[in-house]
Amino acid sequence: FPQTVRLNEFLPAPSAVDWNGDGVAGPDDEWVELFNGGPTAVDLTDWLLDDSVGGSTPYRFPTGARLEPGGFLLLFRSLTGVALNNDADVVRLLWPDGSEADVYRYTETLADRSFCRSEDGAGFWTDQYPPSPGGPNLPATPTPTATATPTATDTATPTETPTPQSSPTPTDT
Repeated sequence: FPQTVRLNEFLPAPSAVDWNGDGVAGPDDEWVELFNGGPTAVDLTDWLLDDSVGGSTPYRFPTGARLEPGGFLLLFRSLTGVALNNDADVVRLLWPDGSEADVYRYTETLADRSFCRSEDGAGFWTDQYPPSPGGPNLPATPTPTATATPTATDTATPTETPTPQSSPTPTDT
């Protein structure tokens, strides 16, 4: 089986954001994203997406499901039925024979925060990047911080130009 399709990002604890755009923020907004880092499309027919063994019923990819090279595939819980726990669980991508193609275990979550790879399809896992469903994983753009505005310092500024004073001249008496 091709080694190029990987788990790329997932969101186990949706809360205030309607991620799937159905008008309701709720459990169906959970999502898992796959990435194909290879040079050719991959046929995903009969691959499986699952959580822990004995958890949700695995989602079986339908006949003809493909992931293009460099492409992302976003799968919502409303489609897959795979329910991720908000405290601890595992996300598993399985080949058609049931063996693990990719897996990630997590122990805690924060609302509307995803877990993603530091580089699409590779790198370490982090929850410090902003969610990017269906797109590349990128670190947060730094927010500019206000710096202190310099304050004017009072300096003596003459308002009149002094007129030179001449010394008194001695008078003869």
